[in-house]
Amino acid sequence: MPLRELTFFILMIVSIVMIVYELFSTYKYHNYRLLFFCFLLVLSLGLLLYTMHLRINELKTELENTRRLVFVNMGSFEKRIEEHLSNYLKILEDKLNELGRRIYR
Repeated sequence: MPLRELTFFILMIVSIVMIVYELFSTYKYHNYRLLFFCFLLVLSLGLLLYTMHLRINELKTELENTRRLVFVNMGSFEKRIEEHLSNYLKILEDKLNELGRRIYR
């Protein structure tokens, strides 16, 4: 986990724990189980966001690889199409030359 993400993750957990604790202190109500469950909720939310971040990075990498593969395949496809077209054009030119010779006879 990069340092920046770890810092935001810790800041998120500490801030929600302090908010809940201060809220309890204001009303002179101390329920540490509720504080612990708030901590778990924020922890699970942070881990969910982090796993989504990792998955998005994986998808971005896969998309970039697929795009690169498509461009490589487009080049080879273009060469094959060009070969086929040049063969057909050569056949057509031969037929036209043959017709031209027949007309001039």
